[in-house]
Amino acid sequence: ECGTWKLVPRSQVPKEKKIIGSTWAFDLKRNKENKIDRHKSRLCAQGFSQVAGFDYFRTYSNTVRYDTLRLVLAISARKGYHLSGADIKTAYLNSTIDDDLTIYMRQPKGFEKTGPKGEEMVCLLQKAIYGLKQSGARWEARLVQYLLGAGFERCDVDPCLYLLRRNGETLLLVVYVDDLIMATSTIALRQEVVSDLTKNFKLKDTGDLDWVFGTSIVQSKSLRRVSLHQTIYIDNLVDTYLGDKDRSGKERVTPCNDEILVTDPLKDGETIHPEYRTIVGKLGWLSLISRPDIAYAYNMLAKFASAGTPRHFRLAQAVVKYLKRTRKYEIRYGEEERSLHIEHVITGTKSRCDFTWPDAAMFYTDATYGGERPMGGYTGYY
Repeated sequence: ECGTWKLVPRSQVPKEKKIIGSTWAFDLKRNKENKIDRHKSRLCAQGFSQVAGFDYFRTYSNTVRYDTLRLVLAISARKGYHLSGADIKTAYLNSTIDDDLTIYMRQPKGFEKTGPKGEEMVCLLQKAIYGLKQSGARWEARLVQYLLGAGFERCDVDPCLYLLRRNGETLLLVVYVDDLIMATSTIALRQEVVSDLTKNFKLKDTGDLDWVFGTSIVQSKSLRRVSLHQTIYIDNLVDTYLGDKDRSGKERVTPCNDEILVTDPLKDGETIHPEYRTIVGKLGWLSLISRPDIAYAYNMLAKFASAGTPRHFRLAQAVVKYLKRTRKYEIRYGEEERSLHIEHVITGTKSRCDFTWPDAAMFYTDATYGGERPMGGYTGYY
């Protein structure tokens, strides 16, 4: 009925064609208070059984860089743009299967139908249903076609960032698969864009941006300030990997120590800790989005991701203890923070750069963490 597939007798499927399976996926979607927002179910194709060159060709699709997201947040703080979000429902079903491909799938469990004579039926796919190898690429191609046709300009550096200029107004659009993040100079332009999108896709307008990628976003247009933090994610990390017995005592002041610097790989007789790779992956997620202060510790621990022992795991737990103590740390963008930073630069260093240009960006390399030891890296301020 929705045009996702056509039912055809199994006997009509060519012998050289493989019928891929289908399965149901279930999930709980949570809000910024970590409460259940909705129960979600989705029918997916079992794309792992697809054959390259017969069932799919191009599979690559772009995903926005978190650096780009943070840059959009910083620009919004500086210019007083309004941050908001929207979600395209069942996004992949807006894209069609390649014209020169035919893909057959088993009917969804619990909803099987038979033919007029009782024969077994299978689904001849018309849309790039979730789970197919090419679904992401087909959906991105559909969305790009629409956005470019609607007057958006695509960023050359990050293809998931778009710019729309209309009647002297500006809208920045960040695309993360089916999630849209908008930074607009006026509410009127946002309403126009959302209205146009609604005519082409099933759109859920989520309003002011306050939660994205498991990250809380707080905006104050009057103060021209935008903050982001992952306190809930850290709390879940503490609950999972510390437990009651590790909640007392003196927490770490810094995210790493000399033990992390000199630790060595798996030794004879040692066993691999089953949860080490998982905890390191979660620390990497935090480091990537809102906690760059643990980046060095994460990079050192990640060297042993394939063979982390209980002693490596204890070092990762030490980083979690530091996060517990600093759970309310946040990244904050704003004019006041910029002014304080410039003041610190002028009074605390020999740098005498010209900060009079309103949109000047400042970059530093080989910064130190708290002055303890030199660590290679760079940081930028806008």
